[in-house]
Parts: sequence; C-alpha cells; structure tokens
Amino acid sequence: MQICIVRYGKNRSLLSGLDLLRSQFPKAEITVINNAPLEADLQEIQGSNLAFEFSGYLELLENRPKQGVVILLNDTLFKHHFAGGWVRFIRSFLEVLSTEDKVIYGDIRWDGTALAERPNPFLASWLFVIPNEISNELFRSTLRDVIQMPIPKMSAEYELFLTEWLVSSGLWKGWQGSEKDTVTIERKKKCIYWEHQLSANLAKSGVELRSIGEKNRVGYWVLRWVDRIKIGFWRIACRFARI
Repeated sequence: MQICIVRYGKNRSLLSGLDLLRSQFPKAEITVINNAPLEADLQEIQGSNLAFEFSGYLELLENRPKQGVVILLNDTLFKHHFAGGWVRFIRSFLEVLSTEDKVIYGDIRWDGTALAERPNPFLASWLFVIPNEISNELFRSTLRDVIQMPIPKMSAEYELFLTEWLVSSGLWKGWQGSEKDTVTIERKKKCIYWEHQLSANLAKSGVELRSIGEKNRVGYWVLRWVDRIKIGFWRIACRFARI
C-alpha cells in the first residue's frame, strides 16, 4: 500500500501527521511531494505546483508504481481536520475494502443538483482512496485531462456560489482559509472547479464514486461534524486575534 501526500512549504503539522500515519500503517510506503518552489527536502519530491494540489497528485501517481492500494492526501488533513480520527477511520475502512471494483473512494458530498458545474455526488479533494491498477489508470488520465483543459466561462450561479463559499464569514459554513486576497480567491475557485470536474468526468468514465463511510455511517458523520466544529472554533479564535 502507498500513501501519497501533497504539501506546500514546511508546515509543522505534517511532521506529527507522518508519525501518526506510520503508527497506523507500519507497512505502507509513504511519499511526500512539496509544491513550494525549491523547498522539497531530500526525502521529498519537488512539485511543479502548476495546478496546485491536483498537479501534485498527478506527479505523485506518475512517479510511483501502479500496483496496490493508493491513498492520496492533502496535508490539510493535519491542519483542518480531526487527523487522529480520520487516519484511524481510514485504517478500519481498508480492512473491509474491496479491491476489485472500478471505483474511487473518499469523503463524499451530496450538495444537490442546482448547479450545472457541480456534480452530485462529488469527492472532496483532500482524500482519495484508489483500490486497484484499473482505477488508478482512469484516475490519472481523467485528472490529467481536467487540469490541462482550459477552464470555460462559468455560469453566473456557479460564480456566485464560489464567491459566497470562499468569502463566507459564517462560523460553520464556507472555506476555512484565512487569506481572502484576490490571488488566493482565484486559486481556490480553480481548485473547486477542478474538484467538481474530476468527479464529474470520473463518473462519465464509468468510475463509481463511493464514500469511505459506507460501512460505518455513524462514525463517518461524527468525524464530519467534529471537523465542522473544529473549524468553527478556529474561526472564533481568529476573530478574537484580530480584535
């Protein structure tokens, strides 16, 4: 089994995250790509950052053997999520994982069909579990196509959704990032679009999108709510820090 992680820079949270992963997956091969220019350590791959975490995922997959289960992670797992709970949940999920289906597993979202550009469901792009070589090939080719195609003009409804999500000041809803400058907002718009299109195109290719919580729905939704509460308290702390 391979665990592939995209990081940017030298965030300390990944160090404890790597220790956590090694304790729960002692036999896994762990590979890290660093997308920050010229900041990769000797044991890391230097990423191009051409398409942010998405090019990181593609470069990781193209640099690793294609056999076996692959877990793709964004290092935001260790900054914005309940990392200990999620890593243990993933370990338990893998114990009952079927490796024969043409499927990608992850943190699935059912946000409705109101927006043409947003598929229902889609997989949040911080986690992908790829169970076999066939799914790996389809994921790589689809991801490559998505990030290489020019982004078309988005519908007004989708643009409004992206803007409201990214600049939301609510405690429990919206993007958790603290930087709201124009460059960051435009980068995140691209990432959300790629996130949605990746799921949409995988489904068109006959790949089934499934939740890692399908065998333990209660535990999965507990983790989702803990994440939401964690983000809420983080936003409260940021507001007090600005006072």
